[in-house]
Amino acid sequence: MAYIDEALLRYAAGATSLERIADELIQQCRGGIHPDAVNNIEDFSMMKDRLRLRLINYAANSAEMENIPHRRFLDLAVTYCLDVDMENGNATLIVSNVLLEIWNATEEDLYRTGMENLHMKDKCLATDLFSIVRELAEDEEAARAVLDKIEKMGGKKAEIYAVSNQKQHYGAACMLDHSFLQQMADSKGCDLNIYPGSVNVLVIEPVKDGNGDRINTEDVWEVNRNSVPKEEWLSNSIYRYDRAKQEICIYRV
Repeated sequence: MAYIDEALLRYAAGATSLERIADELIQQCRGGIHPDAVNNIEDFSMMKDRLRLRLINYAANSAEMENIPHRRFLDLAVTYCLDVDMENGNATLIVSNVLLEIWNATEEDLYRTGMENLHMKDKCLATDLFSIVRELAEDEEAARAVLDKIEKMGGKKAEIYAVSNQKQHYGAACMLDHSFLQQMADSKGCDLNIYPGSVNVLVIEPVKDGNGDRINTEDVWEVNRNSVPKEEWLSNSIYRYDRAKQEICIYRV
C-alpha cells in the first residue's frame, strides 16, 4: 500500500512533478507498479475506473480521517483508494484531501463512482467456508480439525460463507452492496449475521434455526486478536442485515 499525501503536497507546492511522484510510488511498492497505472493521476476522469471503496474502522483511524475524504458507516468509515496494477500482488494508493482538491471533485463523486465500480468491476462473491477450508488445508486431517471447530461453534448444519470482492482486497466493502446482501438474504429466506473477518473479507451466516446468537462479540474479539494482522483489523462488532427492512445495523457490540 502506498500513501500519496506527502508527495501530492509537494506537488501542490510546486516542489515536484507528477512524473517524479509516479517514480517514487513505483519504488515504494514491491514488484513495481505498472507505469500506466499512475499516468494522468491528476485527471479524475482518467482515474475513475481505478477508484475503489475501502472500509476501515472509524475510531481506530481517526487521525487518518483528518487527511482523507470519507463518510461514516455504522462504526466504520468509507474511504477511497486507487487500484494499481502490479507485477506481483495488489497495491492501492489512498485518495487524500489534496488529491481530491486537484481532481476538483467531491466526496459524493468518489462515493458514487466507487459504488458503481463495486457493482460492475469488483463484484462481491460468497464462497462456502467449508469448501475454502478443504481447498487450503494441507491434508484431510488438518481440514477435518478445522471443520470440527467450525461445526462445534455453529452446529452440524452450520451454513457459513466468506464474502469478498474478486481480488479479495478490501473486500469488506461488500458490506456496502445492499443489492448483493438482499439477494443473498432472499435466497436463504432469512436475515444475515455479518462478522468482520478483516478489511479484506467478511464472514456471513444466514440467521435460521436459532443460530443468531451462537457467536458473540467475545468470540469475534478473540479471533481478531489471534488471527488477524493489526493492519487488517476491521471491527469487533457483529452486524445484521435485515431482510424485511433491507438495511444493515450493528447487532452486537
